[in-house]
Amino acid sequence: MKRKTNFEVIDGIRIFLCSSLIFWAMAPLNMLSFGFNTILCALLYIGLTYIMLRKFIGHSFEIAFFIISGFFWTELFIFFIDVRGTLNVIMSPIFWIYSIILTIAAYKYKSPALIILLVASWIYFIFWGHLQWLDFRCKNLTLYDFYIKNM
Repeated sequence: MKRKTNFEVIDGIRIFLCSSLIFWAMAPLNMLSFGFNTILCALLYIGLTYIMLRKFIGHSFEIAFFIISGFFWTELFIFFIDVRGTLNVIMSPIFWIYSIILTIAAYKYKSPALIILLVASWIYFIFWGHLQWLDFRCKNLTLYDFYIKNM
């Protein structure tokens, strides 16, 4: 992999397109398993962030901006169409952004404490945080209503 210290507009567009591709490629998985889609997308965004951090030295802000904007433009468009429905699934983009930021921090500072924080926050989000948010937002919905009924 060729390392670059300069960051050009075309590099940002490529990162944006890669991030959008990850989002759109994983979108059909939302219909089958919302939680698995959230985890898989977060892993792919962490991988993309790590690869770009290794490729473009010293441009962590630009990398984070283009990766986040790659999936956020679609999320924002969907949010304006259906605000209520989007609030149910708002934790996914928040988790992705959190994962990207922690990946950058762990890469930049190479701290074992940040890596432990990343793993601990992942475990918390997967087993408690996301389920608590869904319980708060969808009090009267069952898993059938939330996942299968709209297929």
